[in-house]
Amino acid sequence: MKIKPFHLHIFFLSLIAVYIFSFHYLPLQDFPQWIYHGHVFNQMVFHGNDFGGYFSFHHYIPPNASATVLIGLLELPFSPMIAGKLFLFISMILLYAGSWRVLTTLARSDHLLFAVISFSCCFNLFFYGGFLNFLFGLGIALLGISYILDKRSNAALYLLMFFFLLCYLSHFASLLVLMVPVLSLILCDRNPKFVRKVLLALLPSLVIFIHYYFTKDLATLSPEGPGGQNYFYSLWGAISHFPSTVMPFHRIRSVLESSLLEYLTNYPFALFFIAGVMIFVVRALIKRDFSLLSTIGLITTVLVIFSPTYLGGLFSIGQRFVILLWFVVVVYYFLQFPAPGLHLLETVAAGFVALFSFVMLWYGTALLNGMDIPAHTDSRTHDARGGSNPFEHFHFYNDIEHNNGVPVFHSGLLDYKGAQNEKPFDQ
Repeated sequence: MKIKPFHLHIFFLSLIAVYIFSFHYLPLQDFPQWIYHGHVFNQMVFHGNDFGGYFSFHHYIPPNASATVLIGLLELPFSPMIAGKLFLFISMILLYAGSWRVLTTLARSDHLLFAVISFSCCFNLFFYGGFLNFLFGLGIALLGISYILDKRSNAALYLLMFFFLLCYLSHFASLLVLMVPVLSLILCDRNPKFVRKVLLALLPSLVIFIHYYFTKDLATLSPEGPGGQNYFYSLWGAISHFPSTVMPFHRIRSVLESSLLEYLTNYPFALFFIAGVMIFVVRALIKRDFSLLSTIGLITTVLVIFSPTYLGGLFSIGQRFVILLWFVVVVYYFLQFPAPGLHLLETVAAGFVALFSFVMLWYGTALLNGMDIPAHTDSRTHDARGGSNPFEHFHFYNDIEHNNGVPVFHSGLLDYKGAQNEKPFDQ
């Protein structure tokens, strides 16, 4: 029986669903915070509970509001935990579908390899970080990219407006990811009709962003990152570490201690990725190949390497473009070496790595769920896992169950009174 892409889609999405809903606690660092965001939104909007005036909504619409609103809406029929997991699963479906569509659109092929790559990319750096808004927005951006690449100047204005606005409301970086192929099409096609359509479609998002920009006074933000480290200081770090975003075993220490296996897989993958980028860029420049694929790859490479480390709260923003660059490199390899036997070998190898990585993630999650989790949230565990404690915000689960008010990220829809570490109600 021949395996079809549809069969793999069902298989991979089923694995993702089983993982998300099989464990009570998921080792995704910011995941419980965003569940709590949605819970507070639900309480304030639908139950009139403002936690004694402790919480309020900002007077602007920030570019990371989707998770708060949608989790709050999902909490109407479901518990906060189930609502959060449903939103995460929806984000993974969008990310998987968007990855598949971008890969197949760029390569003009629906090879099984692209289903494997799509599954692997779901468990990226941002998944482990629990960055729900960006994950959701990235899935929307990738679907928007595939639509725009397919329709080009014939893209419907209202759909462009929908993609731009939903990406902005999810995360500003997802809107920037979406704009990469848009800019590439403008440079390649030079179609005035498409440019006018893009500008009109961007107008609602720009109006909301301008209001946010001046209300929050982002102009006062320093271009330097935490600790006063400027961009040039961290340039080498950006160049040497950007493969970590899609590296199969990167951040496995979030759920397991570092091992020889991690190093044996991480570094060869990093070399493969960096070599692919270098070959692709050099070939495009020497041959003056400014096709759509090359233009997207060149622009994305520049953004990955030279984007500021800190810009309006977007830490290491260059990492946000890495998945798009990874797709370009995969498609480049696929098109350069079209032998069916080689593609089959690539698919089997990528499938083995993706599934083994998934098994290790499952094992580590099961291991941590069987532990006394609060005991593993102290500074020693935090340091042992490279400053990335997956249960750093574990206490939010307890706060949700007891309907307590606690500090939340300033970057979302919610604002709160008090200092950063102060809790209301004498908790």
